[in-house]
Amino acid sequence: MKTSDQKASRKFPGAYVFPPVKGLENKRPVTGLDFASLYPSIIMTYNLSPEKMVSTLSEADELERENKVLHNIEFKYNGNPIRAWTIRHGNKPDQKGLFPKILERLGRMRNEIKAQLKPIGKKKKYMGKVKSRMDGSLWDHASGSISIADAIKDVLSSTKNMKKRAEMVKILDPFIDLSYDNFIKEYSSVCFAYDSLNSKQKAIKLYMNSFYGVTGRSGSPFYILELAGGVTSAGQEIIKHVAEYVRKKGFRIKYGDTDSLYLICPDSCYEKYDLAYNDGKGEISKLEYWTEMVKTTMGVMEKLRNDVNTFLRLKTRSDYLKMAYEEVLFPVAFTEKKKYFGIDHEETPNFEPREPFIRGIDTVKQGKSQVFKTIGDRIMRRAMDINNVQSLHEIVEDVLRDAIINHEQWNFEQFIETDAWKPDKDNKAVQRFIG
Repeated sequence: MKTSDQKASRKFPGAYVFPPVKGLENKRPVTGLDFASLYPSIIMTYNLSPEKMVSTLSEADELERENKVLHNIEFKYNGNPIRAWTIRHGNKPDQKGLFPKILERLGRMRNEIKAQLKPIGKKKKYMGKVKSRMDGSLWDHASGSISIADAIKDVLSSTKNMKKRAEMVKILDPFIDLSYDNFIKEYSSVCFAYDSLNSKQKAIKLYMNSFYGVTGRSGSPFYILELAGGVTSAGQEIIKHVAEYVRKKGFRIKYGDTDSLYLICPDSCYEKYDLAYNDGKGEISKLEYWTEMVKTTMGVMEKLRNDVNTFLRLKTRSDYLKMAYEEVLFPVAFTEKKKYFGIDHEETPNFEPREPFIRGIDTVKQGKSQVFKTIGDRIMRRAMDINNVQSLHEIVEDVLRDAIINHEQWNFEQFIETDAWKPDKDNKAVQRFIG
């Protein structure tokens, strides 16, 4: 465990990192437990606002004699100890500072937009599945050999979860009699509505996070070192407390960074299915074994989330700091900080996704050659295969060996990389190429 490296211009406490356990994890599912808007939540929890800051011990002592509850801030800046306090609001509206009040209002606005996004997002997702079925078939739009109804039927038949299927029927039924062109128009309209709302909630999220950012930038008129350091130091303390709490419950930390922990449930959660599978010699198949492990993980993590949020509420004496989980990753591979890929299971287990779940892996970055992307995709797909018995290192060696030995599979265009020249950006590779 370590604190992330600090830039010269920002030497107050940064994000706390639990270094990833690198390699392929295909023995147990991994689940991310994430804070919702960590830094804004810290500001609201501890009343971190300019007019609520206390900078001297004498003033802090005086306020405590007046029965004010203070939040202590301690950290090092350029190696020197910094200490300050904020006056807690005690969950009383009239005691809340300017920053928390504004953030509360922005948070409510964002939540309202996200509530509108949820049904539109499902509509977009399910209509997208229908569109993919049609676009992926040998369908002739003119002859109409496959109707919208047939495509919808195909999508529904591939959905095993009855509750989810009923939801899909309710959403897709109104489109059964549409022509392809009208369906696409409706789908485009839904996508536009979703993207419009999504951009608004992202803009609010960015604005909320800027409250911490402007207090920590020395050139900002809102620069308050003690406030910015108070946010990040509290962030470190909170993630450490949660880590200690889940470890005591038997969970293993696979990776953690800033506002999230990636956890593996205790082995005791899977004993029943370990015995039933018995390394392939038991009464259930490997697919059934993996499916049951994912289902079990979802239930265990839901309870853990609730337990963690109760712990945070008691620890901070407020309801602002909350954690959530969105998906179970299994299998999953961590390559370094902020870089991992796997198969994500959201509502139900699904070991045949159209695309792997990718975060930070370079294959998705713009400008990379097709060779690079193809090799990366092959590595990820082989690693995620349920029948894979190799380590990630062995898979990489095999894929690279094939790429070199069978070189005739590549053509010159597939090796081309692209990049944009920006005169003000110190991109040494591009500058060297132009020079």
